[in-house]
Amino acid sequence: MKKLTLFILFFFSGLALAQSQVVESFNEPSDSSYWLYRMADNSDPSIAHVNLSYETDNTINGQAVRVDWAAQNSEVWGGYVKFEHILPGDQVYDFSAYDSISFWYYNEVPQSLAGRAHVRFELYDVSDVPDTVQDENSMEFYYSFEYNILDDSVGGWHKYTLPLLADPNFWSGEGFNRTGWAGVAGNDHLDKDKIKGFGIEFSISGAGEGDFSQGIVVFDQIELSGIAQNPIIFFNGMAVPSNVALSDPWGGNTFTVTDEDAYVPGTNSLKWDITSNDWATWSGANFTLNNIMNYEYLWSVDSVKFAIKAPADMGDLKLVFLDDDMDGDGEDLMFEAGYVLPASTMGYDGTWKEVKIPLTAFNRFDGGWNGTGTTPGEMDSTRIKEFRILLADGNSFGKTIYLDNIWTGSPTLDVIPPEPPTGVSVVAGSYQNLVTWIDVPNEEGEVYDVFASLNPITDLSSSDVDVVATGVEGGTQLATHVLIAPLTDQDLTYYYAVLCVDAAGNKSQLVTTDPITNTAKGVTTIYPEAPTGFAADGDLSEWSSIPSFRMYPSDGSGTIVNNTVIDGDADLSVDAYVAVDADYIYFAFNVEDDIVSSDTTLSSYLIDSPDLYLGLYDWRGAPHTGLQAGDEPDYHFRFNSNAARVDNIGGQIIMRPGANYYWAPKFPTGYIVEGKYSLDSLAAIRGDARFVPQVGMRIPIDYSINDADATGQREGILTYSINNQDQSWANVSRWTHTWVGDSMTGVNDGTDNVISKYELSQNYPNPFNPTTVINYSLQKTGMVSLSVYNILGQKVATLVNKVENAGVHNIKFNASNLTSGVYIYRIQAGSFTQSRKMILLK
Repeated sequence: MKKLTLFILFFFSGLALAQSQVVESFNEPSDSSYWLYRMADNSDPSIAHVNLSYETDNTINGQAVRVDWAAQNSEVWGGYVKFEHILPGDQVYDFSAYDSISFWYYNEVPQSLAGRAHVRFELYDVSDVPDTVQDENSMEFYYSFEYNILDDSVGGWHKYTLPLLADPNFWSGEGFNRTGWAGVAGNDHLDKDKIKGFGIEFSISGAGEGDFSQGIVVFDQIELSGIAQNPIIFFNGMAVPSNVALSDPWGGNTFTVTDEDAYVPGTNSLKWDITSNDWATWSGANFTLNNIMNYEYLWSVDSVKFAIKAPADMGDLKLVFLDDDMDGDGEDLMFEAGYVLPASTMGYDGTWKEVKIPLTAFNRFDGGWNGTGTTPGEMDSTRIKEFRILLADGNSFGKTIYLDNIWTGSPTLDVIPPEPPTGVSVVAGSYQNLVTWIDVPNEEGEVYDVFASLNPITDLSSSDVDVVATGVEGGTQLATHVLIAPLTDQDLTYYYAVLCVDAAGNKSQLVTTDPITNTAKGVTTIYPEAPTGFAADGDLSEWSSIPSFRMYPSDGSGTIVNNTVIDGDADLSVDAYVAVDADYIYFAFNVEDDIVSSDTTLSSYLIDSPDLYLGLYDWRGAPHTGLQAGDEPDYHFRFNSNAARVDNIGGQIIMRPGANYYWAPKFPTGYIVEGKYSLDSLAAIRGDARFVPQVGMRIPIDYSINDADATGQREGILTYSINNQDQSWANVSRWTHTWVGDSMTGVNDGTDNVISKYELSQNYPNPFNPTTVINYSLQKTGMVSLSVYNILGQKVATLVNKVENAGVHNIKFNASNLTSGVYIYRIQAGSFTQSRKMILLK
């Protein structure tokens, strides 16, 4: 047994018949093609038959179907006749809200050869084939086996109930069995929300002797019953399950799976570091399901539950369920069901609290966000897509809280790691390495994570381990590692590793590969100094010798987002530039656009605007998902004709057109954007670490260029990263990366281009109140001590006291507990020591 039941919080009972659903009433259809008839290939049609007529007197409800049947033993295994119904077009039955299916029967004339024939009730599943398929042999084909119906001589109606379960050992009515005799293998799982049709078969045993059995049976009322236990697990106490994505697209909060605290000792929790932002109720944990969940009936009886540990001054939270429903006019709006969790009723005191909210307490008429406001509408509980735990006010900014055991219902949790994948290997391609493996058998819903490093991989938390791909679905068995290097092609040697993550989030052991050497393509980098003679005037001549980030549809350097339209380079193509020096970030865009739309009465993303995504830190290890703040800040810049803004910090406007910002049309078509912005000012917006650029830093980057064509709507989106797909605004792992300057820190190319000396930099900002950032460089790995002293020489803070790797480091110092004055900060690393002054001014 791989599964372990942790606990059951409540039990469903006494469900009314109203909570059943009729699948087939057996009233006479007006469409003569409603029923399809089949028989074994070698059956004699003059003997084998299934003839339907309709009863009005002897029924359960309304009409019933009277079946005169005869099955001939015409094959080496026997024979069959049957009738079936398959839904037309792309329609499917959704049985997922129920745990059983039943039908009524009345055996009017028992079969003529006792014990020879039996009934098979069949379901056809199109989960792995197009919904439009009409041939049951092209679907997953599930049988049940009922051996007592056709010999039943006891008068009256009988109800036969089958669990909606599938197992290869079900041969006697325990449920359904994908025997493999007919249909396709598919995913070998009965997907209750993808049932294309059903059949009733009369099957006779034998070896082809030609005899037959016959009888008459009346059927009525195929119906679903029993509300299915269908828990949704958002965090299972150890991990976010593989079928759930966790992000915070708006507020920049960070979520970390940690073992430093947990509701159940010895397990994990979600650590939520809350950052200041202007969105308030838009900020928090956003759990997105891979598959839609149907809670049509569970909504009335189920609850959402979680544990939370928060300080006493924690503010209110808002819990939200969202659907993926269409609002009827072709625009996809997610309607919300919300519930405010008041801090006053929680009694937060720094200890764990249990939360259990009935789903009926949520307001399903909170409406849906249309980009500019709320559209009225009802959340569709049959199509649950997301669950959010959000800030309901600004009282919790700057706090850290913990969340644990987040789910609905009473789940059975899988706590056993899967087996590792086998057959892991690497094949070199053109500027890419292809990592392949064999999926782990007997797993369902598992995914695979793939890693790369320039060194042998022994510890995934190491800063030199890169994430190639996460969440690769079973059956794919392939991940592509695109190889890039600063500016020029270079030969690089990589090691790889693959692990399996099962549906519950348990991880297998890591499987590693031998090294492989291949050529990495040289890509544009961030220029490591100010363009000579820079001026934000629309004249881009100072950028002429600096390589551009090229985005052209014609040569594939730019990617057109799916379901958007860009009609060639004349419609939209871009050369973009980025540079940094010690004080400023510089940017420029030369945009070709045949129709320029700059109507600033519209939302900033609905007009022509270039977006630049930048992570201002030296990225090593796993990529961020949501845009983060703090020591590794991610920024989403948007450049409109009237303002430059940081879109992920509440759309904060950082510049207007003037000395440092230019946006204007160019002749004959298109527009120019050019400007610079202070790194000090950028860090001060929300107290992020101040970026100190160093050649060789690896920087997350992406672009999205919006094309409006003066329609009032965004028609096209051109991106730099092939993975963007209009998701880079919410997910940093969709970005690509580049470097500062012409070197790649950590690559052993025979030159010492990593860090050439020890250095302690001046803190930023200075003077400060109450936080500042201290940057320092280490030439070699070793023990580092960084402390702060007052002017009397008394130590007032120890900031670092540990072994650190060679490279560039920074630390944030919070002096809120100190008085105004002059302080000294001092570093010691091996034989290197250096001190600097800083001023705290409150």
